[in-house]
Amino acid sequence: ILQNFYKQFCLILLVFIIPTSMAQEARIKKNNISWNLIDMGLQRFSFEYERMSKDGKMAFTLPMSYRFGEPGNHISSNTEIGPYSGFSDFTDFRDESDWYIGLGFMFHPIANAKKVQLFFGPEIRFGEATHVAYYDTYYDEYDYISSYQEPSEDYETKINYTYSAFLANVGMKYYPVDQLFLGVKIGVGAYGSHANSLNGIISPALRMGFSF
Repeated sequence: ILQNFYKQFCLILLVFIIPTSMAQEARIKKNNISWNLIDMGLQRFSFEYERMSKDGKMAFTLPMSYRFGEPGNHISSNTEIGPYSGFSDFTDFRDESDWYIGLGFMFHPIANAKKVQLFFGPEIRFGEATHVAYYDTYYDEYDYISSYQEPSEDYETKINYTYSAFLANVGMKYYPVDQLFLGVKIGVGAYGSHANSLNGIISPALRMGFSF
């Protein structure tokens, strides 16, 4: 009798444990948190929470970013290069945000992919930003950086403004192991600048994250 009781007890445990384990496994793959390694080099701490849908075809994201460095401290003094960028063609695509929080949607063309996940979708951001304008006494104007003299704090002004941006993102994630992933993402769009005009923005990301 005791042996039959143990068998029945173990059977009951299996009935409850197996579905619970499967549910936990499904839940692990629906939540992702990652941070942007590129933004660390730009003196920003940026991370993103992603929640997958049940069918794995769509997800919504909550991106967040905070600048821990002074705005404009990586401006170049070479006019051929321009401020905020090592490439003159991308000078006008700088991101001046101090902090932002956003909302995005990602569509996965291959649902529930195991190792590689492709995605694309829109994203909006809201926050605050700072534009650093330097005054050149020779040309009697702001936002000109002399190639013969380093910018001085005596001739700079900082303009704080409300930051809002819209981007279209595309990227991929790679899972070397079950719960850890590496990802690349690039967003292209526009944001409202300090001059009440639209500026282009390019937002690259090299992400490292985990699923839970």
